[in-house]
Amino acid sequence: REGFIQPSAEEQEEDAVRRRRRTGKGILSLEVIRLCQRLCSSSHALADSLESLATGEHVIPEFRRRARDIAAAARRIQSHAKLNALTRVLEEHPERVIVFSEHLPTLSLIESHVRALGRPAVVYQGRLSREEPARRITAFRADEGPVFVATRGGTEGLNLQFANVLVNYELPWNPMVVEQRIGRIHRIGQTREAFIINLAAARTIEEHVLKLLD
Repeated sequence: REGFIQPSAEEQEEDAVRRRRRTGKGILSLEVIRLCQRLCSSSHALADSLESLATGEHVIPEFRRRARDIAAAARRIQSHAKLNALTRVLEEHPERVIVFSEHLPTLSLIESHVRALGRPAVVYQGRLSREEPARRITAFRADEGPVFVATRGGTEGLNLQFANVLVNYELPWNPMVVEQRIGRIHRIGQTREAFIINLAAARTIEEHVLKLLD
């Protein structure tokens, strides 16, 4: 609990009556999980979470400053190992490629990188207007070379079997989510071999998830 304000007994009682929500311990656990997940995704995603954490009412001032300092350091990072790995994948596969990420800051990072490589990027996530999803699917399907950068939530129920290369930019901690992503291309109607590329950060829980998938 280091870094988190310890409420008095009276404050705890008032908080329980007022909110009837999760405990301070639960909040800490959720924040740690969120930070670990975003650390595996990208420094930009980690920075966003740290900046959000620094505004939390359960964090003492010293740790707010520390969170902001680490967030600033994360934003200064210019080299990304997963982006380098993605570059190699895109060089090997000039055809349509789908890249999944669960974090919007990472989606933006991937989009910018793909465009810098000279490939069209089609971003697809759950915050699109009613008409926009169909337009973006059409744009992805219309050419042989676009990169479809998407969140899982944005693509639920989509049939994308006209593509056969899928990259999991980070691995969700639930292996079933990975299987659901793969189901977007590995389904009835797929006439080609499907290529699934999983990017996993070394010495993190992603390594364990990768072993479960194998």
